[in-house]
Amino acid sequence: MPVPRTVRRPAGADKKASPPVLSQEFFIQNHADIFSCITILILIGMMAPVTNWLAVPFVAMTSNVTTQEELQADPGRPIEYTTGFRDVFAVIFYAMVCIIMHQIIQEYIVDKITRRLHLSKLRTSRFSESAQLVCFYLITFIWAVDLMVGRGYLTNHRTVWENYPHSKMLFHEKFFMVLQLAHWVHTYAELYLQKVKKEDMQSRLIYQTINLVVVLAAYMTNFHRLLAVLMLVESAVQVLFHSAKILHYSERNRWAAPLFSAFNAAFVFSRFLSVALSGYVMLYALKPSQISSIDRETGNYNTPFIKVVAFAGIVVLNFWMLTRFLTFHFRRRRERTEAVMQRKKLAGERRSKASSTAVRGESSDDAGDYERSPESSPKAAAASSNSPRSQNNAAGRIRTKGNKSE
Repeated sequence: MPVPRTVRRPAGADKKASPPVLSQEFFIQNHADIFSCITILILIGMMAPVTNWLAVPFVAMTSNVTTQEELQADPGRPIEYTTGFRDVFAVIFYAMVCIIMHQIIQEYIVDKITRRLHLSKLRTSRFSESAQLVCFYLITFIWAVDLMVGRGYLTNHRTVWENYPHSKMLFHEKFFMVLQLAHWVHTYAELYLQKVKKEDMQSRLIYQTINLVVVLAAYMTNFHRLLAVLMLVESAVQVLFHSAKILHYSERNRWAAPLFSAFNAAFVFSRFLSVALSGYVMLYALKPSQISSIDRETGNYNTPFIKVVAFAGIVVLNFWMLTRFLTFHFRRRRERTEAVMQRKKLAGERRSKASSTAVRGESSDDAGDYERSPESSPKAAAASSNSPRSQNNAAGRIRTKGNKSE
């Protein structure tokens, strides 16, 4: 009998086939490599004189306002920058850098942690989101502290609003604002690259759009110093919040509970602090130098209308955030109270069932004892009627009747 030949499976046939080139799935799986190639091409373009003029706006900070004469007169003078249209190219380039860094953190740090923790699919998604935001807000907090120390905001808080308009920025100030804009721009691309579900899409879009609009408005109106102070407060609160969420998703609730408590107190305090700082700077500190109309040449937006609109927006935003925070906690407290009442109700029902079962058991035991007693059975009754004592009682009753009849 001939031996059947074994059919060899091609190598890698049991693995998932790679998506076709230039398809949507191929782009999503290899987006970090694709954007890395684009950024490298832009950096190489800076080296060639022919393409230098095209590549420089993507990488370097543009809109330099420091002249050569000023540098010659004061060689140690720092170079100052202002806002400009070419900042759009820098935001696009550094948004691609943010996408690359996002994938590096995800692949080499976050994914390894989630595999060790064996989290569910939903918890893995939430854990990854919080881990990325912890990295961003931690960098923002450190950078904001460096700005406040370097510019003397801590030693002289008046520098936050004095000599407005602050149209001229140092390199690290402008780079900080450009990176903030680039980060929130890249989050829109991440919605597509991470395949975010529709039920989570709306909340993320609202959160990202609010942050992008606030940073862009402060950057365009030269209120970036006030924004740096507010972002210092907000980033500290968000680091607490997302660190607590990471511990919660990792089932480290013993460590997460004090962080959540600290966040609850810090969140409420930061909302009132943000409104108070904004109101003081906008409505009081900048009032002596306010102008009637916008001066675009000097970048002066210190007008009553702009300040009232900006402050009203800050108040509405913080009130909305505080309302959502309180609504969440009140709903959670109500759900906990209802759960406790439901448990008490079920426990009471179980006790009542147990007591009724015990009563029925006792009554059935009594009935069984009655049925088992000699007086309750017919044979016992018959035997007792034939006993000598019962016969003597019957004879006595007959004699009594005879005497009465006589």
